[in-house]
Amino acid sequence: GTDGIKASYDRFVSKGRLAAEDAETALARITTTTDLDAVADADIVVEAVFEKLEVKHEIFRTLDKIVRADTVLASNTSAIPITKIAAATENPERVVGVHFFSPVPMMQLCELVRGYKTSDETLATAREFAESVGKTCIVVNRDVAGFVTTRLISALVVEAAKLYESGVATAEDIDLACKL
Repeated sequence: GTDGIKASYDRFVSKGRLAAEDAETALARITTTTDLDAVADADIVVEAVFEKLEVKHEIFRTLDKIVRADTVLASNTSAIPITKIAAATENPERVVGVHFFSPVPMMQLCELVRGYKTSDETLATAREFAESVGKTCIVVNRDVAGFVTTRLISALVVEAAKLYESGVATAEDIDLACKL
């Protein structure tokens, strides 16, 4: 994992999007572990494993037993409903979606997703955390699959396909329009 993060920072440095000193400083702040007990005293824990509900459930069940009662448990999922993830815990009111966009250092947006039982305090803590790391937040008040951005992107993709199929523009020009 650390090698992947370093390679990503190296790409940003080579493209002039990040100063080498800033990359070194950021890397120096990262501590890795495979021991979930290391987060026992954390104020907020953000899970970012692959999109498989069973794996997320296992992690959230374990975290629920390890962390303090006031710790916020967040998922960086981009599509799985937060309510389904929170169902694995004894305290679903402290579970929230904190969907960072990739590459995280460059993307400003963060979707905060309220599960069916997510408390106002949990949402406020998640917002405070995300804003403290420089993100601009939107709140997804209804826990729908795909949240806001994925659903918007899906609509754009469908419209792009319709434009191409009806001969309005070439695939290359539609792609270019989206990129620019």
